[in-house]
Amino acid sequence: MTELRQINRILCYVPTTSIICWATMLFFSILRFGRLPIYGLDPDPYSLSIDWLNFIGLLSAILSFFTIPTTVLITIHLAMNKVELRRADIIALVISLSSVVAFIISKYYMTDAFLWIMD
Repeated sequence: MTELRQINRILCYVPTTSIICWATMLFFSILRFGRLPIYGLDPDPYSLSIDWLNFIGLLSAILSFFTIPTTVLITIHLAMNKVELRRADIIALVISLSSVVAFIISKYYMTDAFLWIMD
């Protein structure tokens, strides 16, 4: 079970990586434009010359489609086998789910900036 726990701890940071990369891109765009970027109005994200950050964010977002369900399933597996969930197991689950919440918030409440990043 310790291997599963280690895998769970590692996998939970993949979706967080994409959120952090995109938040960093937003931070740099705020520094450059003086406000949140607006899709269609501001230059593309590539104008910031941090393409590598966008690539890392996109790659980890694609991997998140596999790692988030895996993290949830590992936590359920541990609970179903009556293995005591440690603090790290709960933290891994919360980190994965908070990344999903951050994605939803950015998609539906910060639509212009979300579309700008995805451009």
